[in-house]
Amino acid sequence: MATLHSKAEILAVLGRKQLATLATAGPGSLRTRCMFFANDADLNIYMMATVGSAKVSELRTNPDVSVLATEEGAVLFNTVEVEVQGRAEIMTDDAAKVEALRLLAPKCPFAQFALEAQSGESFDVIKIKPKVLIYRVYGEASTGVGATVLTF
Repeated sequence: MATLHSKAEILAVLGRKQLATLATAGPGSLRTRCMFFANDADLNIYMMATVGSAKVSELRTNPDVSVLATEEGAVLFNTVEVEVQGRAEIMTDDAAKVEALRLLAPKCPFAQFALEAQSGESFDVIKIKPKVLIYRVYGEASTGVGATVLTF
């Protein structure tokens, strides 16, 4: 029987993490990169990229993505993974972009810079809406306990 971890527990782990791995599908290949991220209370993930970056081109072509944030425990069995499978959109509403940058700013120096210098037009803000969120604790998985899975 799977242990059901609460949304509050998942939000707490995401709140402590600054970096996550973003996986995108480009023409003929998959790509991963480490990205600063933030999330909101609905478990949407926010990231930013320079205008014209390869990742933005990939997202415009194929918005299906996977994001993986890992929190290492003091011992391996306490390590936690939060995997989000979702769809990315490049935000176009200026007020929503500023709000996303405000969420990102405590974790991402580029967001802080964009807000302070009012240079948001140099960056694309990415919103990832989850379809599936998988929360795994290594110690639980090693004993056959399934992951907590949320669908949206």
